[in-house]
Amino acid sequence: MTQPPNRLVHSPAPTTRMRWARRHRTLTALLAALVPVLAVGITLGTLGASHPAGGTDSAPQAAAVTTGARWLTGPAGRLLRAVNADVGRLSTGERAGRRDVARVAGTHLAADTQAALSGPMPPADAKMYRSALKDLERAGTSAVSGKFDNANTFLNAGDSDITKVTAAVDHPAAVNIPAAVSEPNGQ
Repeated sequence: MTQPPNRLVHSPAPTTRMRWARRHRTLTALLAALVPVLAVGITLGTLGASHPAGGTDSAPQAAAVTTGARWLTGPAGRLLRAVNADVGRLSTGERAGRRDVARVAGTHLAADTQAALSGPMPPADAKMYRSALKDLERAGTSAVSGKFDNANTFLNAGDSDITKVTAAVDHPAAVNIPAAVSEPNGQ
């Protein structure tokens, strides 16, 4: 008994679904790619803010575990973050040799330090904080006028003082530690 030459021996006939998939290859590929994406989206959507990566806050809200946590996470903290971002842009622009970018960052720095000076003062070392912001404002105005050596001097002084103030404010709050429990077995 001989087989017809063009026909495979064990090949089943194509089903209706297989024929449909062959005719609509683009749609089939799109559906195959969309199903995992949809599954990941649903998973992330159901986790929401309860998952550490699912929150939408730009800065973590610290619990009151430090003496100045409320000041750091409130409006003053937002103002200070803007000042720090401007300091970073000014330093980066100046180091990269992009004086135009540094001048623009200096303008922003001078404006943001004025806003921070009019905002809430820290619960500790307010005088040093004001002095540091004034140094940073001088750094911004020096950068705008093209005096980058002066700007660097003021940046270093202001940044150092801001670090000291935030360290003093972010001092850990006192915690009551419970007494040790003695084991009955002596362990």
